[in-house]
Amino acid sequence: MPIKREQALGALDRFISPRRIGNLGALSITALLFFLGAQPFAAGLFREPWDKLAHFIVFATLTGLLWLGSAGSKPLWIIAIVSLIGALDEWCQARLPGRSMDMADLAVDVSAAILTLIALRIMFRKT
Repeated sequence: MPIKREQALGALDRFISPRRIGNLGALSITALLFFLGAQPFAAGLFREPWDKLAHFIVFATLTGLLWLGSAGSKPLWIIAIVSLIGALDEWCQARLPGRSMDMADLAVDVSAAILTLIALRIMFRKT
């Protein structure tokens, strides 16, 4: 018996949910951050002040994906997770040749998480 189009789309919707996309996207960005950050070309890839902008974009995207993955709940957990990933990133950078730990980068990471969550809350405020 053939599967109806509606049945197939319903199964696909259950498999590819916004929460799954958000969580898999956040996991992918985190894995790429640590993998690519450990490559020799990463040293000096972004010069001041563009390195702060790169941090902001990556961690704002990570925050948005985690927000999507949690369906907009648990903002404090999201800030904690993003802060931990930022701290681990800086810790790893301190141990790589040509890289260094920068607390200003960590401050940008945490700020990106907070500002992104504020923007998302304003955009999706329930009235």
